[in-house]
Amino acid sequence: MIGEIVRAVATDYGWPEIAAPEAEEKTLSPAELSRVASRFEGGDLKVVLEARPEGLFARLVGGARAERLIAVSPSRFRSESLGVTVEFDRDFQSCTMIEGAPPMKLSRIKEDATQGSRNRAGQRGQPDGATGG
Repeated sequence: MIGEIVRAVATDYGWPEIAAPEAEEKTLSPAELSRVASRFEGGDLKVVLEARPEGLFARLVGGARAERLIAVSPSRFRSESLGVTVEFDRDFQSCTMIEGAPPMKLSRIKEDATQGSRNRAGQRGQPDGATGG
């Protein structure tokens, strides 16, 4: 365990002689990517993960630009621009930042089905309970 800590610190500080070797990107199937896709929240951070044919993309809620994440394994993904690696738990209901950031757990958010239908009704110009009369 101490070796992992030393390599993590060396990676963060740019000490290549003892830093962890760069992990190669893994190619994941659409099914593997779709297990991860959802909305996750933790602390003040809200992120939407989207599976696309070219890989997994992360976008901050309210943000305009999504970043492609690098698959290190079926349960680990790295953000190149932020230098952050996250690892998902076995059932993909949460993930933890394990490198490049303070440890933070993000949990999958289940969207309320009634809220979704309420939003769609509002888009049609029909408030909830309206009969269109």
